[in-house]
Amino acid sequence: MRSRAWFIALLLAGLLPALALMLAGLREPLHGEHVFRQAHVAGNIEKFVRDGLSLRPAAYNQDVPGALFDFPAYSWLVAAVCRATGAPPVPAARAAGVLVFVLCLAALDAVWRAAGLGRAAR
Repeated sequence: MRSRAWFIALLLAGLLPALALMLAGLREPLHGEHVFRQAHVAGNIEKFVRDGLSLRPAAYNQDVPGALFDFPAYSWLVAAVCRATGAPPVPAARAAGVLVFVLCLAALDAVWRAAGLGRAAR
């Protein structure tokens, strides 16, 4: 049991700074090398919040999803959160990203446990 406590302490020591940085940036303006993509997704989310969900978001640049990569599931999720909570699109999208990150870590740990990998291998 003592080794589990050490494991959890080390895990938290490694993850908490990353989560703190992610959470601190929730209200930051769009920035970075992918600002166009961020603005495009935020625009689609605003349209979904205002006009309802659609496979053709009719974004501000009249773009239409043309591939599975552009399927708007993420935008739908964030738009639903925005409608339910009244949150602005960019912070809601970033919060969804943090949540997906945490859920992926939990899912990965579950897969490793199901595969029988010991804690040292995980």
